[in-house]
Amino acid sequence: MSLTDPSPDKPPTDGSVSPLSSCSGSIDATSGDTTEPRYKVNVPYKPDRILPAVPRPVWRHREEAGGMDRRYEPHPNYELYPRRSDDNNRSVDPISLEPSFFFDPITNEPQELSRDVVLWGMQDFRRLSLLEWKNVVPSFFAKTPPTTGVFGTRHENMKTIPSHPSFGPFAIYIVWDLNDHLTLIPHHRELVGSNRSDLFMIALTSDSKDLLNPGPVQMKNYLKGDAICVRTLNRRRHAWDRDLQVSADDILNPESHKFWAVGEFYLIQRKLKENCLVTSVGREGFIADGFNTLCDAPDDFSDLPGPVYHAKIFVPYLQPESFLPGTDEKEQKDQISETKHYCPGYHVYPSIIALSGIRAELEQELQYAKNPFQLMDRVPPRILFTSGHFGLSGKLAMENCDKDLGFYPTKIKNVTKKRGAKVVEFTLKNWYGAPRDSQWVKLTKFLMNFKGTVFEMEVESCTNKNNKLYLTGRSVSKNRKDLDVINEIRGKTVVIYQEIQNNLHHLKNFPTLEEFEEFQWDTKFGKCLKALLGGERILGASRNLDSEGGASEFAELRGMLTDEQGEYADAMTHGDSPGVAVDSCFRGGKTFTVAVTANLLAMESRSQLSIHLACSNTNIAVKALTETHLTLPHSARAVRLINFNRFRQADKNNHTPIDYPLLWPNVLRRHVMAMDAKVYSEEEGEEYDIDNVTQSAFYYLKKKDLKRGDFKSSTFLDRLKQKGEPQMSQLDTFVAIYKPQIIFATHSAVTASLRNGKFEKFKANIATIQFDEAHRLPMFSLISLGLRIPDACFGFIGDSRSLPAFSEPLLPQDLWKYSIGRVLEDTWRKLPSFKFTKCFDTQMDLVKNCNEHFYGNTLCSMGRVDLKDLRDFVGNSSPIQILNNPELLEREQQSGYSLYCTQEAHLAVQLVRKIQKQCPLSEIGILTFYRAQCSQVSKIPGIENVFIGTVDCSQDYNFDITIILTTRPDSFHESKFLEDPKRLNVAFSRAKDACFVIVNDEAARRSEIWKMILEGVPKEARRDARTFIGIEEGSEEEEDDGARQRKRRYTGPRPEFR
Repeated sequence: MSLTDPSPDKPPTDGSVSPLSSCSGSIDATSGDTTEPRYKVNVPYKPDRILPAVPRPVWRHREEAGGMDRRYEPHPNYELYPRRSDDNNRSVDPISLEPSFFFDPITNEPQELSRDVVLWGMQDFRRLSLLEWKNVVPSFFAKTPPTTGVFGTRHENMKTIPSHPSFGPFAIYIVWDLNDHLTLIPHHRELVGSNRSDLFMIALTSDSKDLLNPGPVQMKNYLKGDAICVRTLNRRRHAWDRDLQVSADDILNPESHKFWAVGEFYLIQRKLKENCLVTSVGREGFIADGFNTLCDAPDDFSDLPGPVYHAKIFVPYLQPESFLPGTDEKEQKDQISETKHYCPGYHVYPSIIALSGIRAELEQELQYAKNPFQLMDRVPPRILFTSGHFGLSGKLAMENCDKDLGFYPTKIKNVTKKRGAKVVEFTLKNWYGAPRDSQWVKLTKFLMNFKGTVFEMEVESCTNKNNKLYLTGRSVSKNRKDLDVINEIRGKTVVIYQEIQNNLHHLKNFPTLEEFEEFQWDTKFGKCLKALLGGERILGASRNLDSEGGASEFAELRGMLTDEQGEYADAMTHGDSPGVAVDSCFRGGKTFTVAVTANLLAMESRSQLSIHLACSNTNIAVKALTETHLTLPHSARAVRLINFNRFRQADKNNHTPIDYPLLWPNVLRRHVMAMDAKVYSEEEGEEYDIDNVTQSAFYYLKKKDLKRGDFKSSTFLDRLKQKGEPQMSQLDTFVAIYKPQIIFATHSAVTASLRNGKFEKFKANIATIQFDEAHRLPMFSLISLGLRIPDACFGFIGDSRSLPAFSEPLLPQDLWKYSIGRVLEDTWRKLPSFKFTKCFDTQMDLVKNCNEHFYGNTLCSMGRVDLKDLRDFVGNSSPIQILNNPELLEREQQSGYSLYCTQEAHLAVQLVRKIQKQCPLSEIGILTFYRAQCSQVSKIPGIENVFIGTVDCSQDYNFDITIILTTRPDSFHESKFLEDPKRLNVAFSRAKDACFVIVNDEAARRSEIWKMILEGVPKEARRDARTFIGIEEGSEEEEDDGARQRKRRYTGPRPEFR
């Protein structure tokens, strides 16, 4: 199978949202990745793919983890560069002297100049263009130098300069468009300003003169993204004086820029990476090993089939739309407002300039990497490293595909509070019209810059109307100070923009080749990983009941588990297996079992220093683990690791008493105060030696809030004045003092702490690692964590019939296998395993529905108290209510590659209002299959304390009542996405008491699985949606003529919308 063959087992997805994404609702979900299927759309004068247009100075790229890490600060040595001393000493002939250029001695990259040097050079450039160069009219009869265009063999050894010149005149341009001539756009926004639109696009023609590469300029020798130091301009042939003026309406149109051509110039040093593994994802571009964005390539490359190639990749140093070095936030905001009509977010990607085949040996190794221990007796470490790193690069690159990353200065029209968060209203418009609504769908992350303060936001709703996007955005942060600031920005101007997702840390956290080479396969994790990657099954381990403490000592805690759950706990606490797996039903007590087992492990441990990790995929899931632990009797000493920024942004309801940001200052302070009292009572004029733990604790507290009045001993008072570095990391210091027996955390947080050395001294004490929600555990996360804690025992608990870890639909199948895989299913087949079949706290008929269609009639319902008020409301005893909505056929509309129906959204909101009147204490969730529909529901005011999100992002939540919106008006059988059993299982299993499904009955019955679900519902529970719900007069939005004309009529098959 090639890397682009369709997946036989990869779950179908609409790309609507990552399961880790946050959703609109009263519950604050954890941030994650949101995506749409990627298709290129031709927008007039707009790049088809752009990268971040964030307020930025000159970007400096560094090679890290094989990719690019953007550094926004000016170069630390920029003040050392020579400044222009005298205007009269300016030389207009750059060949007549040797300009001073400088390398970065470490990275060999072009170094930045000071702000003054760049600004003076540009000012000279602007001035001379009008005073001198404009008036030099070329001869109409001069012979044009020959050129070979952009095709043909490229000259490989172009001479370049390593940096900008140290004096003017000069301007830095970026090659943007390849044609019969090259179109260049400015590197710095300030070059054009409000009065020099003629300088926005200039042409590199055969009349231009490359000062280091003599002879006629050949267009094929220059690459899109090349940085060009332009020293002079030429008036183009056949250019009239009137062509100098370019209107604001035409500034983005290359055909309107007829006046200027490049005169003399230097090509600035390039950065090339060779022998990078790449594979095509069609017209979108190429995935490249070590890059977290897609790479551009010529069209003939993109049409190649799916095998892997080696590529030479050009990595641009400089980007368009940058600011001068040292530009502060206020100046940036002013520049953004001034240049918004010609800075739509241009950015140049890395681009592939040459492809070559890979060795037959490497091609075979990549095929073996799918199940290496099934096909090879001894697996070379490079196979695991190469395939894993390549697959992870693909996953990260697809997450960053096709984002709208332009600058959008706009005025905030209104600020409201909706479902527990601040919501701002604003419009977006480019100079050419509305941005693409498919890039601003529900849950899309963006940033809002107000007076230099940046707020993380996510799209609540988006409507394309009158050539504008009307958006509402929610604040991700629930911090009181942030909300107070947002509340005051009504009527103020802000800058809205998206960013490339900062996911490069996953590549940095992935083990290096050296770590793979040093890894011992006879460790516990080695045995587990070998089994997962095609090795032999690990048989059930013998029981060892003679451990210190005995099983009976904590009978109360052990007795809280069912027989099924107890078997897993016994295997973890007393078994000898390196790993154990559980395939549980929904609401089968997975989180409860992990928490109880962690406490049993802590209490029955032979060593009081042993640490037991309980991990999950999101902070929301980890919070549930932590709260469950806190309700247990005889709970062990524990801490919840959470990033300080996430902790700060989270609502106080999402905090726990044992969160690390809350605990560490108090724990360290108590220790230092106790040591101070001890030293004070013992010191007799002699110097007292302070151990490394106390010294480190003192250092971190001193940075926080220590004062002289806190201490009694002269030893600690003297140390307040001393400078020095801590002997241990803050986390290691905390662990040494607090001695936690259990750590609750996301697996990515633990991996990052281990890689960064924050947990170095105590990682050997980690005895067990349990993964809750293991069906969403990606392979790269398991490898990144397991290789660093190889001697721990592993427990996997999840639901194989729920949705797995999210990935983009276009991620090639083999890369998906390398990076994501099916960890739970593989562990359940290859490790000692158990099943949880008892479903708790759910109405029996809801369990029966999922049991028949998704679990093969293996479940046992433990029941739930019936809600009489709800039964009276629906008029029957069925917990599933099918509300037929035939009007979907007339009212559904398309938004990008997603679907929405305003009428269905209003039906759902009206149903919520009726339910809340009848059952005011019930937790309600509105679940949609399409993000555009999620956005439509979010726009409607008047409902609070309701979760609104896609099915995919609802896996961390349970609700008393759910309302499922299907939105699709025609055959469900044509959509693998809507027929995916795992997605349907998640949708129908979120409810505890009742599930309302608004659906076009006729369209749904064309799908076999939907037909069985509908026929399993009693006839009295199937009714007309409008009749049952009723629509209040005026509740539906008025539609203009344009909207009515855009409505589709479906008479036959159509493409898949998501």
